[in-house]
Amino acid sequence: MPKLIDHEERKQEIAHAVWQVLTREGVRGVSVRTVAAQAGISTGSLRHVFPSFEEMMLFSLDFAGKKFIRSLTNRQFEGQLLDNLEELYTYLSPVSEDGQRFTTVIAGMLADMRIFPDIAKILQEHEADFIYAYGFLLSQLRAHGFLKPGLDIDLEVEKLVALLWGINALYMLTDGEISTQELTEPIIVQFETLLNIFISPVCQDASTDPQEFVRA
Repeated sequence: MPKLIDHEERKQEIAHAVWQVLTREGVRGVSVRTVAAQAGISTGSLRHVFPSFEEMMLFSLDFAGKKFIRSLTNRQFEGQLLDNLEELYTYLSPVSEDGQRFTTVIAGMLADMRIFPDIAKILQEHEADFIYAYGFLLSQLRAHGFLKPGLDIDLEVEKLVALLWGINALYMLTDGEISTQELTEPIIVQFETLLNIFISPVCQDASTDPQEFVRA
């Protein structure tokens, strides 16, 4: 008896295939044919799940955004907090490959609203999710005693969201010709204004307080 494939599971498999093609061939390499080949299914099977190219791309973008939100809110803060923050801001900005692809895909879809009329709605939903996730992150930092006292978390979240959108816009406006330092420095400075102590954890032995850090 043939294995029954869950419809939602198949959609997620196709979304993974979309981002694999994006990684290898860029935005212009994404088509029903290339994604179907990457997913190991026929174009007919893909169209059964996603009747249109637009629907496939919008789902894949939404899936990637929600996956990021889950990874952010599932973070643990146990001694490696600052390493986690470094990973976070490189993932959020177009410093990482994922960040570059995400930014490029969004820009391309926004540039052709005729094909992707629902992209703005998805981005608005993502921004609401990001705001929640950033607030969660800062609340966790406060609970662990890392935040400077007296900070307005809602205001700091708004500033961080605006900063990240600006950095992504700068990346696109310079056609990617901007250094990693120029992209990451504003985010590092922003985190420094929030935290009591920043940069990398001390190489600790068993007797060292896990929340003890050094400033560069």
